[in-house]
Amino acid sequence: MNTWQQIAEEFGGRYEDGGSFSGPVVQVPCGEWTIVLNTFTQQMGRTRLSYTRMQAVFIPLDDSRFLIYRNDIVSTLSKLLGMQDIKVGFPELDEALIIKGNRPQQLRLYFNDPRLRQLFIEQPNVDLELLAADDWYRSKSHEELAQLRLTASGVVQDLTQLRQLFNFFGSALDRLVQIGSASAQAASVH
Repeated sequence: MNTWQQIAEEFGGRYEDGGSFSGPVVQVPCGEWTIVLNTFTQQMGRTRLSYTRMQAVFIPLDDSRFLIYRNDIVSTLSKLLGMQDIKVGFPELDEALIIKGNRPQQLRLYFNDPRLRQLFIEQPNVDLELLAADDWYRSKSHEELAQLRLTASGVVQDLTQLRQLFNFFGSALDRLVQIGSASAQAASVH
């Protein structure tokens, strides 16, 4: 049994082998939602970069959108040139992360949770994005949908790290409900 099969079994999910042209997919229930774990590859010049992705579709209760990622030298230079970086009032996060979004006050409320802040600090190589659901999801539903997406560098095979990612992602989803940005009801995606 490989690591992804093991994580699917441990979290009560389903493992699907992607075959020759796509990687494996794990679907795990999380409350009323389904978290989908998969991989994708991007071409950057002559280099192919692989990523691990988690995503869940939900019914939004507001128009919040955000992108959160690690601060680096390029980001520091971009901020000097005027790039958005929302300060959430917690120095450890304000220094470590770049936070972009359309509702700064909602993001400050989002991070007003000590456990979520700690989980962000513990995940050094992930991006978290709240965006409108992909066209595929919208075509399958009559509801307005949003999507929470986590992207980690590389193909994560370490069982402990996968557990941490699932716990982090589930907490990030739960927090959206707590602050009134997401419905706890399942989205109808068929």
